[in-house]
Amino acid sequence: MVRPSGRAERYCVYRSLVPSIPMHFHSMAEITLIQDGEGTLHIGNHSLRTTAGTLAFAPPNVLHGQTQDQPSAKWVCMFDLGMIEPLLARDHLFGHLRSVGDRFPPAVNLSPADHERVAATFSALLAERESLQLGGGAVACALITQLLVHFLRSATDPVRDELTSGPIESTSPPDDYARVLAHLWEHFTEPVNRASVARDCGLRPEAVSRMFQQATGESFTTNLSKLRLGHALELMQSTSLSLAEIATRSGFDSYRTFSRTFVHHHGQSPTSYRSTLATTRY
Repeated sequence: MVRPSGRAERYCVYRSLVPSIPMHFHSMAEITLIQDGEGTLHIGNHSLRTTAGTLAFAPPNVLHGQTQDQPSAKWVCMFDLGMIEPLLARDHLFGHLRSVGDRFPPAVNLSPADHERVAATFSALLAERESLQLGGGAVACALITQLLVHFLRSATDPVRDELTSGPIESTSPPDDYARVLAHLWEHFTEPVNRASVARDCGLRPEAVSRMFQQATGESFTTNLSKLRLGHALELMQSTSLSLAEIATRSGFDSYRTFSRTFVHHHGQSPTSYRSTLATTRY
């Protein structure tokens, strides 16, 4: 995960009171605990009614969002799956995570006791995040693994209760914006632009612009640039590829365009950024 500042991080955790969240995607996995309020959670092609105690998992690069009549308190942890893969691989649980949304539901309702335990785990994870003590990364991995195990035990239980608001419903993506986002995620490393995305999605370019302005407050071009820059930053952190190769793999038409865009958004050149990059693993 790459912060707006350009700092690369492997996880974050927070508690918030939020209204509806438009459909979006990112390269991190996300686990969410609804603390109160009712609404509808959209994950991939599923729309699910939620209530206090709903625990949901969104795999990386999967469209997800939330519809609420009123703001809902929730815990959220976004993390790099690579952090916890070694801990889950031995029990085949990592493979179960990859089946969420297909073989297993992307959200489950916890019992009151489990709800309390999971909330306490989120709280401990936030405290660990803020403490910066020695070994914090290892403790964070263990706590995130605990959250996932709670989710998987409920999701894979053949006698589990269905969500209290009803069974899981498979639906089409909720709107054209979700469809455009999915298309953009699949093709952003290619020479796409507003006109080509609109054509491929059967929409007018003006409609595509309006969707992004309404959902994000920014233009289609800015969103595309941020998506490409995010991918480039992750490659800069995790690989030894040349900056020219990273620019190409991230969808920029030239290194010059990449460098100019990078400076505009991050205030320094890619070369300067990479030379001072101190990777924060956790």
